[in-house]
Amino acid sequence: MRTFSFVVAAFAALMLATSAFAAAPKEITDGQKPLDPKLAPKQDGMSDGQKPLDKRLDKPQAEASDGQKPLDAKLTTPTTDSITPGQKPLSAGGGGATGMDASSGADVRWGDTSVHALTMAVGPVQVSLTGLVQVQLAMFTGSDSLLVNGSPAERVGVRMRQGRMGMTARFWDMLEVELGFQAAADTAQLLDANISLSFLPELALGAGLKKIPFSRFALISPGFQAMSDRPLGTQAMAPFQQLGLTLSGDIEKGMFMYTVGAYNGFERNVNFHQGYLLPATTLGNRFNNMALAGRISTEPLGYLGPNLADLRSGQDREKPLLGVGASFYYNNGATTEGFGVEGDVMLKVYGLHLLAEVIWDTSSPLVKPTTSSTIPAELDRFSFAAELGYTYAFDRDPFHLGVLFRAELLDDQMDLDDNGDSLVITGGLSFHWRRHNLKFNLEYMHRNELQGQSLDNDVILLQLSSQL
Repeated sequence: MRTFSFVVAAFAALMLATSAFAAAPKEITDGQKPLDPKLAPKQDGMSDGQKPLDKRLDKPQAEASDGQKPLDAKLTTPTTDSITPGQKPLSAGGGGATGMDASSGADVRWGDTSVHALTMAVGPVQVSLTGLVQVQLAMFTGSDSLLVNGSPAERVGVRMRQGRMGMTARFWDMLEVELGFQAAADTAQLLDANISLSFLPELALGAGLKKIPFSRFALISPGFQAMSDRPLGTQAMAPFQQLGLTLSGDIEKGMFMYTVGAYNGFERNVNFHQGYLLPATTLGNRFNNMALAGRISTEPLGYLGPNLADLRSGQDREKPLLGVGASFYYNNGATTEGFGVEGDVMLKVYGLHLLAEVIWDTSSPLVKPTTSSTIPAELDRFSFAAELGYTYAFDRDPFHLGVLFRAELLDDQMDLDDNGDSLVITGGLSFHWRRHNLKFNLEYMHRNELQGQSLDNDVILLQLSSQL
């Protein structure tokens, strides 16, 4: 009897243990089992980290409030460097301080947030904060290298080439207000301050301090250049920012673009490579007379975009883009009278870019000079620059690697054979991360004086640049 009772008890214990182990599949551990079968989650294929905290929080994108929605669908960041025809310009001049000027007089286009990387839209207002920092490391300099003669450095060391900050506000797709500053010596210098009103794509009116429409190299922002800086001839012969009024427009989506303006007269330094003076904007036209400037250009195959290098990716790189332009200015300054003309052609295709530009100007003193602060006699000057580059787009965008080459011919006084007649050859490499958000340039500049005494002024330069 005792044996029978023991067998019954053992059999009951075995059945109980078997039912306990069969209650859960072997592949589920204790930590995965729910406390109660009624609490088991639904098999929706989503991990806990992917599920919303509450169904009510899983709202579609369309339910965003007005303050969260962009001002316009065109304000999303483009995936290519090219600008579509639907992105119209607000003004045709652009500003140099904040990086909003582009490759021609009408290349500041809506929706190109590669130009305005930090943008906020509230109702009918779009506000963009912009900035540019360029730091140069001179790794080698010749013993005759001087800044006043156009060299980027005089000695081995570090130089702050650009430090700029600005803001642009747009209202109702019609009104644009721009303000920009740059670091200078021990202060912040006003570089851009203008208001633009766009009635139609074909007609926009601007007033204030901005670049005059002269030279394609000059109109491309320094942050969007392919090389570390513009050609030496452009730096010396383009008037850049001046105070005045402009009228501009874009007809048939890039087929014909124009900018004309009237400005306070501007003055240039006696030294060729020191270029033109930035005007004292708050004093008005106290000492100068007036100047006129104008530019026409065409981009018949599509907008070239703000970048000089061809940073497009995918099939967009196969589409050729062409731009041709010409510009002039007449300057009736306080001490000198001058006239300048410029012509340029630009091409982008398959990652290649080519920009060639020629500038000629002439100037003479209005009265017989009594001081050394003005030019002593009539001067004719000339410069030619051709830049060729190829940019390779990695499969893992946004990385780009570029190979660059530029040749320049300079003549700072055409009726004299001297050291100012020179050939400048620059070559190097560039690396882009997210276009111009971060860029490295490594370049070697060789200068050959065609007349006069040969100088030791070659430079090896490394530049780190960030454009917002």
